[in-house]
Amino acid sequence: MMKRKIKNWIKLTVSKNLWIRKIPRSLVKKQLMVLGVSLVLAVLTFLAGIGESALIHGTRLPRGSYGSPGQSFPLIVNGLPEEDSLSVEVSVSSKKYTMAEANQVFAEIYQKIESLIVSEGDSLAALSGDLKLPATLPQYGVRLSWDYYPESLQGDKKDPTYYRTWRNLIDHDGTVHNQDLAEGTVITGYLSLIMSSEIDPTESPEYADRRYKSEPYQIYVNVVPRTYTRKQRMIRNLKKLLEEQDLNNPASDYYELPSELDGYPLSFHDPLKLDWMLFPCLGVLAAVLLWFRQGQKQKDAKKKRESSLLLDYSELVSKLMVYSGAGFTLRNAFLEISRHYQSLIHDGIVENRPLFQELQILDTELNRNVPESDAYLAFARRINLKPYTRLISILEQNRRNGGQALRQQLKLEMEDAFETRKSTALRLGEEAGTRLLLPLFMMLAIVMMIVIVPAMISFT
Repeated sequence: MMKRKIKNWIKLTVSKNLWIRKIPRSLVKKQLMVLGVSLVLAVLTFLAGIGESALIHGTRLPRGSYGSPGQSFPLIVNGLPEEDSLSVEVSVSSKKYTMAEANQVFAEIYQKIESLIVSEGDSLAALSGDLKLPATLPQYGVRLSWDYYPESLQGDKKDPTYYRTWRNLIDHDGTVHNQDLAEGTVITGYLSLIMSSEIDPTESPEYADRRYKSEPYQIYVNVVPRTYTRKQRMIRNLKKLLEEQDLNNPASDYYELPSELDGYPLSFHDPLKLDWMLFPCLGVLAAVLLWFRQGQKQKDAKKKRESSLLLDYSELVSKLMVYSGAGFTLRNAFLEISRHYQSLIHDGIVENRPLFQELQILDTELNRNVPESDAYLAFARRINLKPYTRLISILEQNRRNGGQALRQQLKLEMEDAFETRKSTALRLGEEAGTRLLLPLFMMLAIVMMIVIVPAMISFT
């Protein structure tokens, strides 16, 4: 019953609003489908939003993990006097340790610090590779500050020479500069680690605006020469040899390349240049572009031919109407039009246009006694344009029926032909205007540069 009422209401609305009838039914169906889908999505989004709430039991908001940034929650407050509801933004800071909890976390990190900073297969007792010294541990909400202090083999930390020599052995990011250590060398020292975190200011008010820092932890490390594979060692030795060779005779005009390395004879040659590959690639690219260009040329030629045929169509219909009015048969009219165009082309008065070529083919077929019907149909098929197909069908129909109304039909066709010629000329003019836009914009850009550049130079 309700469905029938809705249909009747729609019919009544459509009957009163005639403009609705002009809208295609397919478009109306698509519009209704889009509206229906949008409404369904809106309902689903609304229902999903009902279950999502930052509030826990209506009175609590969750805090972020240790060290995470604070969060903001938009809420509606009810129960205020003279206000039904009020929108507020509640800022909630992250969780913070107590001082005892922070110290416990620092101790826990220190217990497993070697697994955090040393790569697999290496150890602090004999470190040959780089360290991984993180600045933060997000899972704990703790920041880490690193520094390296070398100490002498005898444990004398005040030895100035030893300290200055190896002070920069380990960078703050963990890079170890042990590439040039002699085999068997061991550099002792320790990493100073200071950890910090935010703690509960209600328990320790002095840390309300600063972080709580641990006491420095000392992590002892022995740095040994870096281990290399055979290939890496050979490459490193070759680089050193080349550097030494460069310093041997800097006053000479030439750099003498070494002849051997570790007993192995060396030979050098220029790397294979691949510049020559550019030309075959460019050739292939040019060939592909020429193939596309040829297809585009064919399209352009076809388009140009169709435009020329459409522009000449009105003149052909006009001449046919004149010759048929003068008593010429269709065959003689086409032959006379073709011969007239041939004489104009021969005298250089007009250029050989596509229509003239097709008329010449038609003239040849008629002179070879090809049946008129076949010649006219072949003429229409070669041109393959709707106006010419319509003209040939009119001529064939009148040729079979006696041709009593041919002049009147040609007159109507000529009027349509002139309208087609006018629209074709307008379209060609618009295309030519569009092609001129790019040069015009380029000229505008040049003029703007001529005006702006001197002005900017004068300001500087």
